[in-house]
Amino acid sequence: MSIKKEFVDVIKSSGNRETKPYDTQATVTRVEGQTVWVHIPGGVDETPIKRTINAKEGDVVQVRISGGSAWLMGNVSAPPTDDTQALLATEHAMSAASAAESAIASAKTANEAATNAKAQAANATTYAGEAKTQAITATESARVAGVAASVAQAAAEAAQGDIDEQKEWFWHDANGSHILGADSGYRNDITSIGMNIVDTSREVVVSSFGVDEAYIGEKGKNNVTITGSRLALNNNGNEVAYLSGERLYSTDIVATNLFMQTTNAATRERVGKVGWVMRSNGHLSLRRMI
Repeated sequence: MSIKKEFVDVIKSSGNRETKPYDTQATVTRVEGQTVWVHIPGGVDETPIKRTINAKEGDVVQVRISGGSAWLMGNVSAPPTDDTQALLATEHAMSAASAAESAIASAKTANEAATNAKAQAANATTYAGEAKTQAITATESARVAGVAASVAQAAAEAAQGDIDEQKEWFWHDANGSHILGADSGYRNDITSIGMNIVDTSREVVVSSFGVDEAYIGEKGKNNVTITGSRLALNNNGNEVAYLSGERLYSTDIVATNLFMQTTNAATRERVGKVGWVMRSNGHLSLRRMI
């Protein structure tokens, strides 16, 4: 089997993961940057390989083929004389350093995030405690409010019961407050100008207490009438006596003892008084009262 055919067979079978690595030699046809183009003896096409060692056009290099890829293993005709490997190692070192710096930065960011998360968790715990306290307080307030509402509801229902019961006995209209269910006897009618006592059976006012006038007893019969200027006594609708200012008038006055008083007009002080005194024998005696 020729080397070319072996190389082609290796390339074709490289997709099979069970294919063993295959080493061969090839000639460098050209070098472009980090890519080396090689030609295997007996072959036609050029194969590009990433340059990992020092090589120049015309050098014979050792090539390893495995899994569909090729690597440069060494320079058979001219071992490396430059610092390509050192540069490559430096490049790898710089990449590693950059990766390390990135890892450090990521670790720092992660640490800061963890610290912030820890602080947020502590705040959340504090807020949760406060929320729990507020919830307990709100629950207690709601319980107290519920009890108060129940008491108020019971009181309202009781008050409404009293009102409903009172409505069976009282009513109110433009004439005042009245008592219901009283077919006989007396009731009080309270109005904006006074109060009347009414004989329910006859619907007649028997006494009245107002702003300008008050009377005790039914008008037109025996009563006492009081106004701002006088007090009158009436008998069957007729005035029989009155008191107005310093004057007492009656068509017939019966008195057991009658006293007359003298006063000083300037000072209104009493000077003395003289009185008629009824004796046991029916006679009247005029005497000075000290």
